[in-house]
Amino acid sequence: MYTTSEQHKEATLSRMERDRADSTTLATKLEQHSPFSKETILQNIVTEINADNDVNVQDLFVEGRDTVKHMEGQSVFSYFYKRKSKVKTLAAAKAIKVTGHQTIDPGLLFQRFLVVSQSGELCLDEVMKYELSPYPPALFEEKYLLQKADKAQLLDAIQTYVTSSDDAVFHSIPKNDEYVLDGGSLLHRLKWQEGSTYSSIATYASFTYNLYGKATVVFDGYSRGPTTKDNAHQRRKTQITNKVNISDATKFVGKKDHFLANNSNKQALIYLIGDHLRQKGCHVIHADVDIVKAAITMTSYKSTTLIGEDTDLLVLLLYLAAKDCKNLYFRSDKHKEKRINVYNIKVLKQLLGDGVCSDMLFSHAFSGCDTTSRMFVVGKKTVFQKLVNDNSTLQACAKVFCLPKADQATIESTDCKAMVSLFNGMQSDSLESLHYSFLCKKVATAKSFVKPERLPPTTSATNLHSRRTYLQVMQWIGMNEGMDPTEWGWDVQGDKLVPLMMDKSPAPETLLKMIRCTCISGCSTLRCSCKKHGLECTSACGQCQDGNCNNIIMNLVFDDDELITKLMPQ
Repeated sequence: MYTTSEQHKEATLSRMERDRADSTTLATKLEQHSPFSKETILQNIVTEINADNDVNVQDLFVEGRDTVKHMEGQSVFSYFYKRKSKVKTLAAAKAIKVTGHQTIDPGLLFQRFLVVSQSGELCLDEVMKYELSPYPPALFEEKYLLQKADKAQLLDAIQTYVTSSDDAVFHSIPKNDEYVLDGGSLLHRLKWQEGSTYSSIATYASFTYNLYGKATVVFDGYSRGPTTKDNAHQRRKTQITNKVNISDATKFVGKKDHFLANNSNKQALIYLIGDHLRQKGCHVIHADVDIVKAAITMTSYKSTTLIGEDTDLLVLLLYLAAKDCKNLYFRSDKHKEKRINVYNIKVLKQLLGDGVCSDMLFSHAFSGCDTTSRMFVVGKKTVFQKLVNDNSTLQACAKVFCLPKADQATIESTDCKAMVSLFNGMQSDSLESLHYSFLCKKVATAKSFVKPERLPPTTSATNLHSRRTYLQVMQWIGMNEGMDPTEWGWDVQGDKLVPLMMDKSPAPETLLKMIRCTCISGCSTLRCSCKKHGLECTSACGQCQDGNCNNIIMNLVFDDDELITKLMPQ
C-alpha cells in the first residue's frame, strides 16, 4: 500500500543543506557581480559583456504583443513570421565580413569599360588614364581594404643578402643583459581556458618573468579615436565582439581571438596584465614606437634583445641603432620549424650600410605595411633588391620621403617616379603611358583576359598611396606632429579612418553615362545597376535623380588649390 511521509520533502536535512549551499553560491555570485551597478547599458552580470544598441531582449513582451496584433484577422496558413520581428539577445552576434563592398568582379567591370570605350569617341590611351574599377585593384583588395603587405618577404630578402656572414643572422640564443618585449604579440602565446578568471589569465606575467626575468614590456596602445591602424585592425576581425567589463574575478567565456578583436577588451586586459607584471618587478610601457626606443636606449650601457613578431621593429632598429652601441639583437619567440633566427643589428647595419638602413624606412612603407598597401605584382623582395643594387631613382625618392614638412605636390611627384621605376619604366615615362603600354604588352601575350590588378596603378591612386606612405615614415621617425591624417590619404567614416582610393572618377564621364540605372526608388539595393557595379549614380540615371537617391556621395575638398574630387560610393 502506498503511503506518504509525515515530513515534507522540502523539510528534509539533505534538501535544506542543498538549499543552503545554493543560497551561498548565489549570494557569492551576486557579491562579485552586483546587478545594481551604475552602468546604464544592458549587460550580462556574470560575464560582464555589454550589449550593443541593437540588443532589445528587454522588450520581449512588447515585441510579442506587436507580433500577435499583426496576426489578428489573418489565416494561419498565409501568415509568415519574419525573422526581423525576433528580439535580439547577446547570444545573437553573427560573424561579419571585413568589408561588404565587393559586388562584382572588378576584372569583369574593367573589360566592360574597355569594350564600351571602343564604341565611343574616346581613344584607348585616354581611357587607360582611369582605373576603370570601383577601386584601384593594384593597391586594394576591396573597396577601402588595402592589399595586405607580405612583410615576411623582407626578412627573407635580408637573410639572403647577408648569407656571407655567419654573425649577421644566426640560430642560437645569445647571452645578454636585458630583454625588451613586444607585449601585444605575447598576448597570443598562452592558451586561455574558458571559465578561468581574467586574474588567472594575467598570470601571463609569470610566464614572462620565468623566461625573461625583470624585462621591459611595451604594449601598443589601442586608442578609442580613429587611427591609421584601423584598417589593419578591421582586417583581423572575424566576429562581432562585445565590450566586457574586466575585473580579476570576471570569468572568461567564448574564444580568445573574438575577445581580443575588440580594442576596448584588449586594452583593458593589457592594463590588468601590466599591473601583474609590475608586481613581478618588470618595467611596463604603454606606447607605440617606444618599443624600439626603449631597446635603443638600453644598448647605450648593456646588451639587449628585442622580442617581437613585427618586421617594422627590425626596420626601425636598423634605422635607429648607433654604431657604438652594445650588442643589439632582434628575434621572435615563435618558432614554427623549431629553428630560431636571431638578427644581429650591429653586424646587419655594417653589411647593409647606413644609406640602405635609412632608405628602408621608405621602401618598407612604400611596398606595404599596416597602414599602406602593397603592389599586387611587386613584392618587398623586388623593392629591397633594387635598393641594395643602387637604383638611383628609389634612393633619391627615399631621401625625399625622410624629409620632415615636405609638401604634398613634391611627395606625389616623387612617389610616381618611384612607382614607374618599380615597374621598370623609363625616366621619361609617366604612369598614364605605363598603364597603357602594360595593357598592350599583356594583351599581346596573354592566353586569357588581363586582370586589372596586374597593371600599374594610375596617378590618381598613386597620389593617395604616396600621402599614406609619407605619413607612416613621419610617424616612425617621430616627426608627424600636426599632420592631419585626413590630409594624407585618409578619411573619417564613423569612428574609424578609412583609406581614400582615388581622387578622380573611376572612368570618363561618357563611359559612366553608359552604365546607368532606371531606378524609381532610392537605389539602396543591388537591383540598382550602378550600385551593383560599385559606381555612384549620375545625372544620366533615371527617376532616382529627383532627390531620393541613396547612391550619391558628397564631394570633398583636399586642399584649397585642388579640384573638388569624388569618392567612391559606399
